[in-house]
Formats: sequence, C-alpha cells, structure tokens
Amino acid sequence: MRAKLVAKTFFLLTIFFGIVPTTPGDAQTSKGSALADEQQVKQFLSSLMSSDAAGKIKVVVRDAKYSPSTHELVIALSVTNAGVEAVRFGELVADGFRFLDPALFKLPVPYPEKFVVQSASLDNEVPIYPSGTRETTLKIGEFDRLLQSKRNARSRRGSSIRINGYLAFFSSTGRRYAVRIDKAVETPASETAETAQEQKLKRQFLDALDPVHAAPAIQAIVKDAAYDATAKTLTLEFQARNVGDEMVKFGELIVDERRFLNPRIYTAPVRNYPLQLVYTSAASIDSDNALTSGETREVKLVVSDFDSVMNARKDKMPAALDAFLEFWSPVGHRFVTRINAKFRATN
Repeated sequence: MRAKLVAKTFFLLTIFFGIVPTTPGDAQTSKGSALADEQQVKQFLSSLMSSDAAGKIKVVVRDAKYSPSTHELVIALSVTNAGVEAVRFGELVADGFRFLDPALFKLPVPYPEKFVVQSASLDNEVPIYPSGTRETTLKIGEFDRLLQSKRNARSRRGSSIRINGYLAFFSSTGRRYAVRIDKAVETPASETAETAQEQKLKRQFLDALDPVHAAPAIQAIVKDAAYDATAKTLTLEFQARNVGDEMVKFGELIVDERRFLNPRIYTAPVRNYPLQLVYTSAASIDSDNALTSGETREVKLVVSDFDSVMNARKDKMPAALDAFLEFWSPVGHRFVTRINAKFRATN
C-alpha cells in the first residue's frame, strides 16, 4: 500500500512540477543540463552564421502574416538558387527555436527538445534547381511558442511582430545553406482586438483570482518592488510562508491582467487566455525548490518584459504594486495571494 502511495506521489509531482522533489545534487544536475542546452544552442547558431550560403541562395521576403487565432506564421518568399546544387527548404531558425519541415527531418534531432517544433511546411516541396527562382509560401505552425518565450519579439507600439532568423535549405548531399531574414510581420487588424471568447476566458480567470475565494495557505510579505526601466524588469523580493498542508511552487505573477509565467511550471503554451497578455519564460525565481508545509523562505523574483505594464499605464510610475502571486501544489491546487507593496524605480 505504501509503495503504491509513493508511486502515485511521484507521478503527480512529475505531471505538475515537471520534476521530482530535489536534493542539492539534483539541483546541480538540472542547472548543468540547462547550461548544456544553452551551449548546444549557441554552437548551432554559430554554425548557421558560418554557413557557406552567401551568394548561393537568395531570399526575398514578400509578405509575412501571423494569426493569433491559429498561432500560424505565413511567409511569402521568392527564392533564387544561384549555386550548383539543387536545394529544398528544411527549417526556420529564430530565437533559438527550430521550426522543422517534417518531410525532411525525422525526430529526434541533436538539439534541446523544448526548442524543436515540427511545424514548417512549404507549398511546393520539389527541389529548387540551379539558376531557378520560385515564388513560394512557407507556413509555420505553433509560432506562439516562440512569442510566448521571448516577448521582445512583439512590438509594444502596435500589433506587429518581427521575425529575425535563418531559413535553412539543404542539398541532396546534406550541405546546409542558411540565409538570414529580418522582417516585420503583420497581424490582421481583425485579430488584434480580443475576441468575445477571449474576453470571457479572461474574466473567468481573473474572477477566480479573487482572494476571498482563495485558500489562505500561502502568505507573502513584500520587502521590495523595484522597476529597472533600462532592463525593463521588475525585481520583487518577498517572504513566502506556507501555512497550508501541501508543498507548493511559484507559478506566476499577475499584474494588470498580464500573466508573467514561471516556465518551470508552465511548460506548454497557454491556450485559455488572450495570447497578447501572456508572457512565458518571464518570471525567474531564485529557487525552484518546493515550499514545504510550515516553511518560510526569502524569495527573489525577477520579471522580464515588465515594460508592457508600464507602457499600458502611459509611463506613469505607480505608487504601489497591486498584483497576485500564484502557487501550485503537486495535485494541481492553485493558491493565490494578493500583494500590495510600495513601488520604486531604480533608474
């Protein structure tokens, strides 16, 4: 019986936290894995920059559109093969993500799995032969994974997105030709505003945050809330106390309807909230170890892309930070606590 209980607990921890309870050795292993992933990404991007594509494959981006409702990027291209080998499209690489054409790539590929998406498709898969030029359309599905992980890709001044990366073409001999592209992407005006369904989902989510209905299991005392206008980050230092009977982990900070997520908890795109208000990989906490029952801990939380909040306030510096901190237990219980702290600017 005890063995079954342990196995069930292990399973739940794996599902909701993505990891089992950590020891110092486990934490070191996790950090080492993250560093290895970062190094692998850097090496791959370096190889793209040293590609011998210069002058051999020429690409003109005619048009690029992103649809928030379908999470799809559509790029109209003109591709000219000025080399001596026939080539075909293989992938789009942007912000460390590799959007692969599954017709060419078979998983797994030697790259961090969290940055690999098999969602690229060209309207014509026939190779482009030497001296040939082709007008073609490239579709990239699940493009919101990039947007949610790196919100700097989205302009704060409007609905546009900028795609900056590489298109990679391959010859039959396996040679890669990587071509740099940099293009502002249009978002259809009809999809810029929140839909009625998005507004409904947002209201439901925000109503659920009402502290009157939240179990008072987590207490938070804010020591400092500082905004760095240059780095566009909020640094929040607080004391967290778990007075409940379940271990918990920090999940997100909610400010002015914007959700700044901890990627260790939210490992997949958020579908039940307006995409333009979700900032994945934006909340970095100094310790991802679970806060056990009865434990009190000093916590430092750094939130990137916080300029989205400040810009919405028309650059007015608020006197106080009114927000919600959300924590999750391994069985999926959400614990929300409201904070209201003095707010200051560091520069």
